[in-house]
Amino acid sequence: MKYNFELIRCINSGKYRPRFYCEHCNKTNLYLSACFHSAHLHNDYRYNLQEACKEFVANINNHKYNMFDNKKSGKLLKASLCHCSINVVCIKAHKAKVKAKALVNAGMHKLHIK
Repeated sequence: MKYNFELIRCINSGKYRPRFYCEHCNKTNLYLSACFHSAHLHNDYRYNLQEACKEFVANINNHKYNMFDNKKSGKLLKASLCHCSINVVCIKAHKAKVKAKALVNAGMHKLHIK
C-alpha cells in the first residue's frame, strides 16, 4: 500500500481537487477526499493544497491515522484503505502477456523457428 495524489481541475468551478490512489494496485479511493478535508494538518488545504496533500499522503503511508478529533474517524480511514502489497499482479496485464507470448510462439512455430 503506497498512496499518492494528483490534482484535478474541476470543470464547473475551475478549482483543483485532489484524487488519491494506490500506486501498487491503481485503485482510486473516494473516501480519502472526504477524510482529507476533515483532517487536522499543519498545512491548510485552502491556502496550500499541494503541500496539504503531500502531508496527508505521507501520514497515510507512514500509518499515522491520528489526524482527526474523533478516534473513530482514524479507524474508518484505516478500514477504507486497500492494504495491498507490492507483489500485486494485475490479472488483465498477466493474461495479455500470456496471450501475446502464445501468439509469438505460434508464429515462430509456423516459421519453424525455435
